[in-house]
Amino acid sequence: YIADTGNNRILGFYDARRLKYGDPADLIIGQVGPTRNLINSPYNDSGKPTATGLLLPGSVAVDADGNVWVADTGNGRVLRFPKPFDHWGDNQTADLVLGQPDLETPPDGKVTRDRLYRPASLAFTGAGNLVVADLAQSRVLLFNAPFSDGAPAALVLGQPDDVTAGAGNGEAQMNLPMGVAIDTDDRLYVADTGNNRVLIFGRVNEQTDGAAAALI
Repeated sequence: YIADTGNNRILGFYDARRLKYGDPADLIIGQVGPTRNLINSPYNDSGKPTATGLLLPGSVAVDADGNVWVADTGNGRVLRFPKPFDHWGDNQTADLVLGQPDLETPPDGKVTRDRLYRPASLAFTGAGNLVVADLAQSRVLLFNAPFSDGAPAALVLGQPDDVTAGAGNGEAQMNLPMGVAIDTDDRLYVADTGNNRVLIFGRVNEQTDGAAAALI
């Protein structure tokens, strides 16, 4: 799966080992056809998020069950699309949202435990919990499975609490975190872009709100 950010879509290739130069994607998430790049398809309206459309999706991840998760950056949310290759010809529809209360609510910039503003990157822990880098609010959130629409994060890193969003360069602060990754021991790596550094935290499920990085 590839996040085609500028075209407001995700491209899916069934078997990358067999790809040849110029081969088209096998499925598309976020658009009604292969030549469209609508904002929040089918409306082409930045103020009307939908269950089928995207706005500048920044990242994509796949969970252990084959569901596709999208950091829908422009809409301030993370969407789950259930096993897209189980229904290739259908209009791919999200069945769950994090960061907003429902699939139709646009972002408002509120800094709370259950909201996202500009999610840019995703990663899963070994237990299937989801880590999200919220770029514009200079923080990283951890959402624990099982997931439900609009559920609050279990952990906030990069900020002292869940209502603060200021950038900083301390060991417990972040500035425009662009990427996150999890290793096989559930250590968290954060590309802290605005500070020109990578932050490394211990096992993410054992951290507490506002924890400092173990290594920089």
